[in-house]
Amino acid sequence: NRDVAKYWERYDVCKFLQKRQELLTTKLRGKVHVICGFEDTYYLDFACRSLQKIVGDGNAPGQVGATVPNYVAMVPGDHTTIRSRTHYLQVYSEIAKVYSQSLKA
Repeated sequence: NRDVAKYWERYDVCKFLQKRQELLTTKLRGKVHVICGFEDTYYLDFACRSLQKIVGDGNAPGQVGATVPNYVAMVPGDHTTIRSRTHYLQVYSEIAKVYSQSLKA
């Protein structure tokens, strides 16, 4: 249904960021962190791959100086199997880095 697609277009994060790419190096620098499974059962993997093309994998220009750079990581598994000890260690490590950096500011 074209009307439904047109309505939901305003919530398309990729289109939003394509029109406002400067946000990734200003207000959103170091704030976009997405981890998605290659085999996501809700079909989010396609959206995340599109977002990864815009945001990058953490090595994009303009991320220098960010405590934790913006990234979209595609990992093996789906939305339930990607959660592992390694996953939680990464997430908690990033939270700790950002928190300790905020104390220095």
